[in-house]
Amino acid sequence: MDERGRPAAGARCPGCGRPIALARASCIYCGRALPGELVPSPPAEPLGRQDADPVPPGDASGSKAILVVQLQGASASALATALDRTTLEAQQLVRRGGWSLLGARPAELADRVRDRLADAGVRCLVLDGAAVRRAAVPWLAVGARFDGRLHLRGAGGARCVAPGDLLLVVAGAIRREYQARETRARSFRSATLEQGYRFHLHRGDDPGPIELDPAGLEFDEDSRAAASSLLRVGRWVSALSGAGATDQGFRFLPPALAPATPSPEAGVLAAAARLSSEASEEAVVLDNLAQFRFYSAWRACAERALADG
Repeated sequence: MDERGRPAAGARCPGCGRPIALARASCIYCGRALPGELVPSPPAEPLGRQDADPVPPGDASGSKAILVVQLQGASASALATALDRTTLEAQQLVRRGGWSLLGARPAELADRVRDRLADAGVRCLVLDGAAVRRAAVPWLAVGARFDGRLHLRGAGGARCVAPGDLLLVVAGAIRREYQARETRARSFRSATLEQGYRFHLHRGDDPGPIELDPAGLEFDEDSRAAASSLLRVGRWVSALSGAGATDQGFRFLPPALAPATPSPEAGVLAAAARLSSEASEEAVVLDNLAQFRFYSAWRACAERALADG
């Protein structure tokens, strides 16, 4: 029996002599019970894969602890053993680097998993699930002006971000598409949804992020610059963050699309977007905004944990 509970290479059934290809209590060919040394024992603790125990945004699993691991500089062989991955999968993860989500576990189990990963030379953090859920609720800016500091206004008032205020910037593309209902003969939709982008500004003194949607911002200044709103906001964010931490790892995740939730946007641009959108009962808009907000939340909580030592 190997270290992962699989039959050893070359193991054969004592009855029919055929190779034992699957870990089970009896031979798959003749049905004979296998000796104890060939029967796999259950794993000590299921570490699982990154998507084995995800934490859906808004799910009650926020009471669990969130496990994240640092892939940068990790040993591929140690990571493969600790996470029950193939060596090739582990090598790809290490090559990608950065922080990666393992999933949610009860607090006691999460601590044991962290210790097992530490023994394998893999750095792991246990984050408070409730704190991650709080950090997934952003303050949405609808108006902006930049003069070396970023002046923002939103439904909840105004905020100002100065250089040095940012703990972390998380940026990522938002995918949007229609999900058509099968209510009539199949037809082809000519209109497509414009894809989006988000910046989350995490400040040291506020657990919740400021969310910037370049396509939905009203610029409170006269500008004749030809740059797009995305490039314009990107330059502002770069000026504010300087050499600080910026995370763009969201682009590596496969989009987890869900029905888009109406946002509390206000202002002329938001109203125009609602009027120009296709308000048909036969179409549901899907996006991965909730996935981005959750990614940003646990990533910021990990950064705070590192800052606190």
